[in-house]
Amino acid sequence: MKDAVLVIIDMQRYFSASCSRRVQDNVIRAIEHAKRNRYGIVLVEYDGNGATHQVILNACRRYKKFYRVTKTQDDGSREILSAVAEFDLPLTHFMLCGVNLQYCVRDTAIGLARQGNNCRVTVLEPACAGFDCSIDTKLKLFAGFENISLATEKEAEYAAC
Repeated sequence: MKDAVLVIIDMQRYFSASCSRRVQDNVIRAIEHAKRNRYGIVLVEYDGNGATHQVILNACRRYKKFYRVTKTQDDGSREILSAVAEFDLPLTHFMLCGVNLQYCVRDTAIGLARQGNNCRVTVLEPACAGFDCSIDTKLKLFAGFENISLATEKEAEYAAC
C-alpha cells in the first residue's frame, strides 16, 4: 500500500517506556519498511519533554518524506493532520507506533480514526510500549472504532523485514 503514513509518537528519552530496546528496534523496522515503500513518516514529539532518541532520528535521516511535529496534549492527531495537509500526504491509512500505548498512542489513534471510515488506523503493537497488559486488554483500548486495528507481531507488515 503506497498511500500510508507512519506516525512515530513520543519516542523521547523523557518517557521511560521509549527506552525499551525491543520497542526501539521495532520502531526502526517500521521506519525501514516505510522508507522502502515510500510512505510518509511523521515524528510527533510532546512539547517540553526532551529529545527523541538519536537512534530513531538516525533511522529517518535524509529521508525526503520525513516530517517532525510538536504537540501539547496526548492526542497529536491535529498536528499530524496539519503535516499531512501541508506536505500532501495521504489521509487513507495511518500506522502508529511509539509510547505510551494507553495514553498518547490511543488518543492519537482515536483522533485520526474520527476523520471518517475511509481513514484506517493500524497500531503496530510490537513497536509500542506502555503498561504491560494482555492483547485482549490492548484491543479494548480501541473498542468501538471499526477503522482502528491492532497489529500484533505476526500481523505487523514490517515483521518480515
